[in-house]
Amino acid sequence: MTTSIQTTERTNATPAVAYLASLKGAGVVSMRAALNKIARIVTGNAAATLADMNWATLNAANVAAILAQIDGAPATRNQARSALRGVARSAWRMGLLSSDELARINDIGGARGSRELKGRDIEAWELAALMRTCSTDATPAGRRDAALIALAAKTGARRHELARITLADMTLAGDCYSIRVVGKGDKQRTLYADNGARKALAAWLAVRGDAPGALFTGINKGGVIDAARA
Repeated sequence: MTTSIQTTERTNATPAVAYLASLKGAGVVSMRAALNKIARIVTGNAAATLADMNWATLNAANVAAILAQIDGAPATRNQARSALRGVARSAWRMGLLSSDELARINDIGGARGSRELKGRDIEAWELAALMRTCSTDATPAGRRDAALIALAAKTGARRHELARITLADMTLAGDCYSIRVVGKGDKQRTLYADNGARKALAAWLAVRGDAPGALFTGINKGGVIDAARA
């Protein structure tokens, strides 16, 4: 390794711990994972975690060396860069890093470029194959999954939108279900499910019942539907 960060006592992880404590929600999980990955790169130990690093010795030279060894998409390197900059700020606040060194770390540029988005449009025959597979599953999960796939294909709804739909969000008007969803930025919109999607939803609702809760409920190993769990 060309970095100067060395494995040391757990107390030296304090700047990283302080940085993680300043985050909320999913940010804590993603940045902890990024710091653990950095620890594995620096120590050469596949089992290393952020607690095995002396984050107090961060400087621009070893930050640049670490980032040069981050493989994958530009977003992966930039996430590691953000994590390192966050730890550096914490070290600076603790008096462990000078203002000049913090400025040099912050001056290290991010990765450029992009990658294609994960996922793809599926072909009509693939959708048909998925629906056939669901139709051969006689358990409640078969009908639930068929309804979920049919609704996603019909409306183009995002995964998190589908997961948040409750029974109270649905209205049957003639031969069509109208479904209220809340998407990115807390924006509300309405999905319309007719024809095959309506039939698949009706078949699922016949099994699910009318208990309040998530539309696409959890189902335990015994095949019991839990309307309180999505």
